[in-house]
Amino acid sequence: MKKLITIFTLAVSTFTFSQNSTTLKSNDIVINPVALVLGAVNVEYERIISENSGIGVTTSFLLDDYIIEDNNEFSITPYYNYYFGKKRANGFYIGGYCSINSGDVEKSYYVSSQYGGYTMYTTEKETNFGVGFKFGGKWVVKNDIILEIGTGLGRNFGGENKVNTTGMLGIGKRF
Repeated sequence: MKKLITIFTLAVSTFTFSQNSTTLKSNDIVINPVALVLGAVNVEYERIISENSGIGVTTSFLLDDYIIEDNNEFSITPYYNYYFGKKRANGFYIGGYCSINSGDVEKSYYVSSQYGGYTMYTTEKETNFGVGFKFGGKWVVKNDIILEIGTGLGRNFGGENKVNTTGMLGIGKRF
C-alpha cells in the first residue's frame, strides 16, 4: 500500500511540475529602421510594470551627420508610458521623459575693432538635461512582434539648445 501511495504521489507531482506555466512577457525592445537608413541609431527598451504602464530607456546617437544635421550626437532618455488599450501595455499611450543629450552647438561672436567688426563662429560641445512629454501608439501583433510610432517634445535646462525631441517609428519584439 505504501508503494502504491508513493508511486501515485510521484506520478501526480511529476505531472504537476511538467505543466507549462504561462508567464507574461514583460520586456520590449524596439529599433527604428528609418533612423538607421538616415545614419542614426535609435533603440528602445521597455519593462512593463502593470497592465497599463511601463518604464524604459531610449538611446540614440548619430553614425553619420551627412543626412541628419542634428546637434544632438547622443541622447539617453528614461521614460514612463501609460497605455489606454484593452490589451496589456498595448495601444495609444502618453508619457513623460527626462533626457540627457550631448552634441555640438555653433556659437557666434561679434568682434569689433577700431576698423570695423566681424562675426566669428565656433563650435562647442554642449551637454543638456531636459524633461518633456510624449505620445504615440504601440501594438503587439502576431508572434509578439511590436509596431510603434511616437513622438515627444521637451525643454532643455541650460545651454543654447532649449528644445529637445524624442521619437520612434520602430519594429521590435516582446519577450
